[in-house]
Parts: sequence; C-alpha cells; structure tokens
Amino acid sequence: MHEAALAAPLVRLVLEETARHGQEQGQKLRVTRVRVRAGLLMGVEAPTLQGIFALMAEGTAAQDAELVLEAEPMRGSCPDCGAQDFTTRSREFRCPECRGENADWTGGNELYIASIEVKPIPN
Repeated sequence: MHEAALAAPLVRLVLEETARHGQEQGQKLRVTRVRVRAGLLMGVEAPTLQGIFALMAEGTAAQDAELVLEAEPMRGSCPDCGAQDFTTRSREFRCPECRGENADWTGGNELYIASIEVKPIPN
C-alpha cells in the first residue's frame, strides 16, 4: 500500500500551497478539491489514496476536500511498423497498429498536483 507514502507529502504540499495563497490574499482558505494526475506505472488505487488523504487531512484546511485522481496516459511509438505518438491508459503495451511487442513507451511514472480548488473561510 504505497498510497500512504504518497498521501502524506500530497497533503503537506496542498496545505503549504493553500497557506501561501491565503497569505498573499490576506485570508484563510479551505481546500474543496484536489486534482492529482498519476501515470499508469504508478499503480495508484484511487479509493485507497482518497481514503488515506481524507484521514491525513482531518483537522486541517483540507478536511473534507474531494480528491480526484486522473490517469496520465503513456505515449508510445513502434519501431516495427513506424506508428508514432499513440497512447495507452490500460496495461496493454502492444502497438495498437501492428500488435507488436516492441513498442517504445515514455511516461507512466508521473505523479503531480494538477489543481487545488479553495474557498475563503469567512471571518
């Protein structure tokens, strides 16, 4: 369950960024939604990451925030048939054109915060 190792720094980064923007705006902010993009090879299970994120965010400005996990596709090319710039969001690593097993893939290891949605906390 590597989601726990991912959730702790994720909560920390979200809270740091929210506090920084709140200071710039002169107000306290509450996190309402966090969108995270994860590469296919990261093997992140959305329900597990969401549950651990919720536990770690309890009592913070990110409590009750929705965590949305989006899959980042891998990009490939095929030296056998010459197919270029195709993608996959599944664990099917064959070339979609010739079905060859020699496709060259890039990406898959990404994990980043795509967006943080906040709202002001009334005084």
